[in-house]
Amino acid sequence: MRDTVSAIQYMLKKASPVFSLLTILFFCSAFPSMAQLPWANYYPMEEIASTGRYKDIVIDSQDRLWISTDHGIHMYDGHRFHAYKDATQSNYVKSLLKGEKDSIYIVDDGGLELLTFENNMPVFDNFLKAKGVFSDTTLNYPKTLYQSKNKDLWIGEDSTIVRYRDGKMKRYELGQNWQSRNYITSHSFQEDGYGNFWVFSFIGHIHRYVPSADTFVRVTLPHDLRVLSFSYKMEVNVFWLGTAEGVYEIEVNAAGEVIRSELIVNIRNVSCLHFVSADYLLIGTWSQGLFMGYRNQGTFLFKKLDLPKINDVITIKKRNNKQFWIVGSETIGALNISPFVYYQIDSDYNLIRSVHPVNDKKVLAATDFKITELQRLDGQWQAENEYNIEGLYFFRAIPFKGLYILGDQLGQLHVFNPGNSNLERLNKIPQGEAIQWMYQDIDEKLWICGNKRAGLVRMDSNFNVRSYASEGLRDIRVIRCGKDGECYAAGDLSENQLAHFNFRKEAFDLIDLDFDPRPDEQFAIEDLFIGRDSIYLATNMGLYVLSKKAGFPKKAVRIHLPGLQADITLKAINRTPDGAFWLAGETMVMRYNGKEVQCFDHSNGLPSGALHFRGIELDKEGDLWLATEKGLAMLPEYEKLNHRSTTPEVLITEWGTENQFESSEGVNENTFHYGSNLEFKFLSKMFPSDLVTFQTRILEIDTGWSNMDPENNLKALNFKDGNYTFELRAGYKGMLRSKISSKTFTVSKPWFKSVWFLSAIFFALLILVWIVYALLKKRIEQKKIRTIAEVQTQNEEELESFKQLIQQEKGQSEKLKSQITKIKSQFDTEKSILNTEIKYRDLKMHKYTEDIELKNKQLSTQLLRGIEKDRALQKVHTELKKLLKKSPDHMQEMISPLLKTIEHNKVSDKDWEAFRFYFEGVHRGFDEKLTSNFPLLTAQDLRHCALIRSKLNINECANLLGISPDSVKTSRYRLKKKLQLGPQQSLLDFLMTI
Repeated sequence: MRDTVSAIQYMLKKASPVFSLLTILFFCSAFPSMAQLPWANYYPMEEIASTGRYKDIVIDSQDRLWISTDHGIHMYDGHRFHAYKDATQSNYVKSLLKGEKDSIYIVDDGGLELLTFENNMPVFDNFLKAKGVFSDTTLNYPKTLYQSKNKDLWIGEDSTIVRYRDGKMKRYELGQNWQSRNYITSHSFQEDGYGNFWVFSFIGHIHRYVPSADTFVRVTLPHDLRVLSFSYKMEVNVFWLGTAEGVYEIEVNAAGEVIRSELIVNIRNVSCLHFVSADYLLIGTWSQGLFMGYRNQGTFLFKKLDLPKINDVITIKKRNNKQFWIVGSETIGALNISPFVYYQIDSDYNLIRSVHPVNDKKVLAATDFKITELQRLDGQWQAENEYNIEGLYFFRAIPFKGLYILGDQLGQLHVFNPGNSNLERLNKIPQGEAIQWMYQDIDEKLWICGNKRAGLVRMDSNFNVRSYASEGLRDIRVIRCGKDGECYAAGDLSENQLAHFNFRKEAFDLIDLDFDPRPDEQFAIEDLFIGRDSIYLATNMGLYVLSKKAGFPKKAVRIHLPGLQADITLKAINRTPDGAFWLAGETMVMRYNGKEVQCFDHSNGLPSGALHFRGIELDKEGDLWLATEKGLAMLPEYEKLNHRSTTPEVLITEWGTENQFESSEGVNENTFHYGSNLEFKFLSKMFPSDLVTFQTRILEIDTGWSNMDPENNLKALNFKDGNYTFELRAGYKGMLRSKISSKTFTVSKPWFKSVWFLSAIFFALLILVWIVYALLKKRIEQKKIRTIAEVQTQNEEELESFKQLIQQEKGQSEKLKSQITKIKSQFDTEKSILNTEIKYRDLKMHKYTEDIELKNKQLSTQLLRGIEKDRALQKVHTELKKLLKKSPDHMQEMISPLLKTIEHNKVSDKDWEAFRFYFEGVHRGFDEKLTSNFPLLTAQDLRHCALIRSKLNINECANLLGISPDSVKTSRYRLKKKLQLGPQQSLLDFLMTI
């Protein structure tokens, strides 16, 4: 680095009447010209009451701040301060120490207290007193406190040390001249990795505890230490000591000897320190304020942070990942450390026009007149070369073929050679509007956008250019390629909003887009991100996405960014490897993880919330670079941004009464009157409060969350009776939204819905009904009497007419009765004849059945005899054949005709076919029904079934089937299984139903 910076750069933001914001960037004279440091914002707590000198702070598990002062101990809950002056034995509170189970030890001039909590309320236990004299049971002006690994309490007094163990005290005299001259601290304590216990005195002495002798021994150093304010354990055997000369690093061995001691930080009167990360730390001093340092090739470089009203930094306490409480003797404030690293490119002009990665170790940044090469060395980015371009006002600079291509405000291109600082103009395109964008594609050719006269231009490695203006691509603002190599161009187009470059044809395919919702005529696409499956469009009317899959027209749908306006103007887009999108608006930068949005601007993390168009780039190592209007910013650890805001609390108040209740996390219940007007007051322990916004909803009323709003209260009128759940969540700028704080409350029923009122109404209605009923009953009785008289007269007349009619009907009835008797006699005769005929038919059917059974028996008997005859003939035939072979010729002539006769009369399967024919004639469809219901039956099974249906016994079936009786039984057992019959079911009975 060539230059040094002597100017102080800061910005003052008026946050509220009680808060002020100072953006801190103040370089020491020996500091490099461009520092890789986080952007830091300081917020003084100006509304704190005047309570004298501040000494120490601790933060409990509920993010409440406990402050020790000369006027007692105070607590800040994020909404107001609470003083506990009478809780401690003395109002001169020196130091605080967090104990177990969220307890806090309090050291004051009156002794030692233990602060615990019951139902979220503080309880003070004054368990160890102090007096102005030395004794075995009381302390003598204690100042500091330390709890060792074995749970012993070590208390540093002015000139002695006290150990408190199991309710007993022991005091250790450390020798002469140990009187601390500091009103806050006297000793600090540390334990090394070898188990040695160390004591560091404010006046510069060092002692080590010897357990075997239960005493302390003096440890000497090769140099004297003065004003030893703190000790910090860096490694197992390495300590940092803050002294009047600066920070010393000492190394000890297992024997408790100091084997190395050297001054490593040359900042005088150091009072405290705290590491922000492995590479960044804060160092407070007694008289020079606060310094921030960063590790550079093994050593730390520091700059001073200009904190108003804080020259003496008493202590530094970490609140969350990136916020620290800075305590001075007269003021307290919060220091927010930005996740972004700031680079001051130019002390006079810091509007960054463009930033482009050159390779994995180099990035090119450009202002209007200057080019800066940033080099990564040992993980740190530093300015390697800076080039002031005289007489040229350019908007873009990009590396190309070892050179730098510059695009100026007149639409011209220039080639800058960093090797010899030679600048040459390329007379390739006509003058026009300013160059807005340059991009190198996978073919290592350069695209140039912005000059509408030339249109979209592509330049090869020989600096030859081709214009695509004739293809309608004049108003292109951006062109980018995805990882798959596909390139898309977009901008202020009329009909076709997107163009896809066809590398094979070296031409563009225009894509018609259907937008949802439809944009107006001023619609413009400012930047693109090409994903694997989708294309994301950063436009002046919000963020749109469309699929890369085939299908036309392409539909681009607007993505809702929670907490932001739907049609927000976007200037740049990119995506980090963690999947989060980074978007640049007009006044802020947004991180969108697909569900939630985090916002960053000059008040909480960036040198400026305004970025240049297409001013978000990723380098080869994955670092995110932002080209802002007031400097260059880089985000090295974007994966650590998923921190949630602190869950807020709610105070619900009924207007005009004292009926209110508070709640924090979880569900709380309370009851309010019908028609109550309720006010919901929100409390967030995030500081400062002007960086906090809230979202609310009442589940029974609201359909969704409200917009993020900085107002910390909500008024709702005229609540109806019922149960309600109020939900609240907070968002701190730069963090994700908090968890939901839920509040359940009840609005009671009104008097006119009460039980007694409804009961009274019921009884009144009951009496009214009874009265109406009585009146109606009386009227009905009177009308009844009149009606009865009229009806009686009318009935007598009708009765006489009815008697006459009965006489007439009686004569007709006698006549009808005679006819019915005649018809009944005729019906009985016909019924008798029909019954006789039915009996005759039943007898005839019975005779037919007996005949069929007889024929079946005869048929089976005949078949049996035929088969037996066939078998006898077969036996004779076999014997004759044997005799034929042994007989003489004349006998053979006699036997041969007999064999032919036997063969002619032999019974074959034709006999079975004949049997089947007659059987089917009697029992039609028998085989068909069996085979359709039981397809596994074989031909032999069907024969057997037919014989059983013919009621043949086992022996008869055996003779007909040519098998033994036992085989018949086996066959019948298998038949029952195939027919799915149970053991007790009869095979014959089943086949008789077929």
